[in-house]
Amino acid sequence: IFDMAPKRFQGTMHRYLTQLWGKKSNLSQVQRVTINGMDAATALTQGTIRGKPVDIRLLAARSSPQRIYRLVFATPRNRTQSLATELQRTTFSLKNMTAAEAAKFKPRRIVVRAANRGDTVQSLAKRMQVNSLPEDWFRVLNGFLPDQQPRPGQLIKLVRER
Repeated sequence: IFDMAPKRFQGTMHRYLTQLWGKKSNLSQVQRVTINGMDAATALTQGTIRGKPVDIRLLAARSSPQRIYRLVFATPRNRTQSLATELQRTTFSLKNMTAAEAAKFKPRRIVVRAANRGDTVQSLAKRMQVNSLPEDWFRVLNGFLPDQQPRPGQLIKLVRER
């Protein structure tokens, strides 16, 4: 899970993690870290998802006085160690973007339209403005099973650049 803290917090990320966000969790392995110049803190706790035990890694990183990024990684307990390198790569990929970097990204929108006679998942997926796997994106976005095709008049969703 990746989100942002819901309100401002004055103080270190270590304090934010231990005294606010993770206050009710039994935290262990609490560490102060710096991620691409950002004050950050991480800790481990445990929980369950669908009745199965998981390790939960919390990470809080301050990107500006008003903004705290938060990451939650949940891994099956028997896989946590083998996934540690990938989780660290993800963690240390966080960085603030410059205005020039942000300007390179074009926002995308989901548009809804009616399918026409002759439209197929494959033909509609070609209209999806996604980086990869357009047919998979189309099927997931529209809840289509592998053998389903749109019916004429059926409302479908497409990802388009603004």
